[in-house]
Amino acid sequence: MNLRKLTFIISLQLAALLLYAAGLKLWGYTIAKAGFEFYPFVKDYHAMLFWTLMVLQIGIVCLLVFNRTRLMGLYSTFILLASLSTYLYVMLHYAEQVPCYCTGIIPGLSWEGHLWFTVSFTILAGINIVLLPKDIHAHG
Repeated sequence: MNLRKLTFIISLQLAALLLYAAGLKLWGYTIAKAGFEFYPFVKDYHAMLFWTLMVLQIGIVCLLVFNRTRLMGLYSTFILLASLSTYLYVMLHYAEQVPCYCTGIIPGLSWEGHLWFTVSFTILAGINIVLLPKDIHAHG
C-alpha cells in the first residue's frame, strides 16, 4: 500500500471517529447535553462547550476528506484530541468527583479506558501528519 492511500485511510478513520462522536451527541441530544453539566471544571460552560465541540467535530470532518485541507484537518484533529486527552487526565487525577458514567464514544468504557482510547487516536493523528506526503495538500 502506498503512502497516499495509507494516509487517506487513516484520515477517513479519524473523520469517521469524529462524525460518529458528533452523531452520538445529536442522536442522544438531551442525554449528551445534560451529561456535560456534570463534567468537572467545565460544567459552568456546558451548553457552549457542547455546541462548540459539535461544530468543531463536523468542521474537522470536512477538512479531513479533501486533499487541499487534509493537513489542516489533521492538525485540528490532533489539537482537539490532545485537548480532550489532557482534560480527561486532569479530571481523573485532580477532580474532587468524577461523574459515574462516561457519555463517550464507546458505551461502558471506563474514564481511564476513554483516556487511553483518546490518546491512541491522538497519536494516530500525529503519525498521519508526519506520514502525509508534503505535496498532497498543495495539489488537491
